[in-house]
Amino acid sequence: MNKIMKNKIVTSLNRYIVTSCLLLLLGLTAGAQTTNNTAGPLQPSLMGGIQQIGAAFESATNWGVGVGYLRSLTGNYNIATADVVYNVSGNVGLVVGYEDLFGTGKNQIDSVKGGVSLSLPMHPLAFIGQPWAANIEGTPFVSDCVASGNGGVGNLVITGIAFKTTTFANFKLEVTPMYENRTQSNAYGRNFAGAMVFIVRDF
Repeated sequence: MNKIMKNKIVTSLNRYIVTSCLLLLLGLTAGAQTTNNTAGPLQPSLMGGIQQIGAAFESATNWGVGVGYLRSLTGNYNIATADVVYNVSGNVGLVVGYEDLFGTGKNQIDSVKGGVSLSLPMHPLAFIGQPWAANIEGTPFVSDCVASGNGGVGNLVITGIAFKTTTFANFKLEVTPMYENRTQSNAYGRNFAGAMVFIVRDF
């Protein structure tokens, strides 16, 4: 991987780390403002809507923000991504995200995506029979998303497993290896593999 490609990857990931942090801070700050509002119902406005969204996120017990990088299994194509996931139940979630698709000599595409995710929390290594294996928490998932950017529309089927690594305050850190089958009319319509890191609200 040449220096230009490395710089593009670092720049893209930095951009989406900042985006994810801003989304997290906006939700928490707006939620706190809603909690402290004693003057009655919020008047219809953009800020009122943001505060209500923030309050919903703050009271929810299973949402997260994450950043990641995926590399195509054929050719020289890359995806830097930032996602927000909100689980509406223990097994069904909604996914919204931003993507930066790029490669050496390839057209760069900024894309937004959204879809539905199905998951099943479990202890995937418990069959080994050792205490350390039984303590590893993992959540296999499959997501079906639609992505749109620069005039192109694609369908993304993403499978992976989210491993819980550590907890802090009311949050947990998850490392998520994944595989993406991307159906798209342009050169980025191919298979990708990579990983994301999520900060998830936990109780």
